[in-house]
Amino acid sequence: MFLRRTRLLGLLAAACVSVSAFAQGEIRIAHVLSLTGPLEAYGKQTAIGFMMGLDYATGGTMTVAGKKLVVIEKDDQGKPDLGKNLLAAAYGDDKVDIAVGPTASPVALAMLPVADMLPVMQRLRQFEKDRIYDDFKDQGGTVNPRDRFTGGSGKNAGRLTGSIRALDPVTGEMLAFGYSAIPPYLRAYVIGPDGTFRRTIDIDLPAPVMMHDFAITERHLVFLDAPVVFDVHAIASGGPMVRWEPSTGTRIGVLPRGADGSQVKWFDIDNSYVVHFFNAWEHGSTIEIRAPRMPDMPGGFKFENPDAARPPLPWRWSIDLATGKVSEGPFGDTSSEFPRVAESLTGRPTRYGYACPQRSWEFEFDFEGVYKYDFHTDNVEAHMYSSTQVCGEHVFAPDPNGTSEDDGWLLSFVTMSPGVRAGAASPNQPLTS
Repeated sequence: MFLRRTRLLGLLAAACVSVSAFAQGEIRIAHVLSLTGPLEAYGKQTAIGFMMGLDYATGGTMTVAGKKLVVIEKDDQGKPDLGKNLLAAAYGDDKVDIAVGPTASPVALAMLPVADMLPVMQRLRQFEKDRIYDDFKDQGGTVNPRDRFTGGSGKNAGRLTGSIRALDPVTGEMLAFGYSAIPPYLRAYVIGPDGTFRRTIDIDLPAPVMMHDFAITERHLVFLDAPVVFDVHAIASGGPMVRWEPSTGTRIGVLPRGADGSQVKWFDIDNSYVVHFFNAWEHGSTIEIRAPRMPDMPGGFKFENPDAARPPLPWRWSIDLATGKVSEGPFGDTSSEFPRVAESLTGRPTRYGYACPQRSWEFEFDFEGVYKYDFHTDNVEAHMYSSTQVCGEHVFAPDPNGTSEDDGWLLSFVTMSPGVRAGAASPNQPLTS
């Protein structure tokens, strides 16, 4: 979200007042995040970015309306139950006025019933609709398409509230989307190469669904409408935020870039869920899509039985836009997540993808290495770290002197597993197939 300092100060003050009557002389903020555990690197980036944002918003004074901002950091370790308990303690024992965070989506879902976030979400959504994007259009505001870390950290961070985004490496255009439990349920955004906000696209959905990622091709946007449905009545009564509704079906939406939301075409597929996509591209009249696919709801969101979720498999979908036919199936039996490709090929034909295997699929982010997938041959190579190490998402850094798609390096944060003394790990294992 890109706001002038006065707007940001006003929003912060309004949010604090609406949550509770803050303590005399100070505003207490709980920041729940992963300072240890598999997402430690992301959590520490978030902590730094949040404090920098408060410093900027307050002109270095760390005060709002004469009240001192006090930030209390709480380490959830990436564990949903711990995050939920920490939030309850923050509102109870610490008497905080407002809470922010966390780093991991499963922790956020566990925390929502405690925070009773529905009224706040409704107000902020209306503020976004009526104010923020009008600023972009009416006042010539801009977004830096390459500034991925402003206002947060990691793949999902940025100036557009609630958005996941993709940068077209050829045109320089940035495409983004956001989903919501209240209408409009799905909204896409277009930002020009110069950072100028161009337009908003509202896309009709029959129900509010959790849509964690999307994909782009040279001429299309690709969305997955899966049956992970928001239940606003359950949220209001302290129940789970989402539920798996297989009877509603699963479909892939393909929207031409430059079109309005009414021109999206939907294609029914077998029930499934995708957390993140590798990539998508065009081959004649066919849209090719690659992603780790889950046959049901991700384990981190099945609070009643997280062990029941099945791990993701590498999957391909081919959609013939001319005939409407969809073919799909696995291209291997190795489970992994946090998929990446060379960013210079986003939305273009891709041969190689990279993703991380986990030691378990209870969504504790216990990643143990990286797989390299060959989309042409279905071959997979593995690089595994030691049993005392965990890694994060791997980013492909191209060799400037390289001559082929996968000439380069994979970069990741590799840390010791929680409870392991530094220096106890064995050297990394060699690349094996």
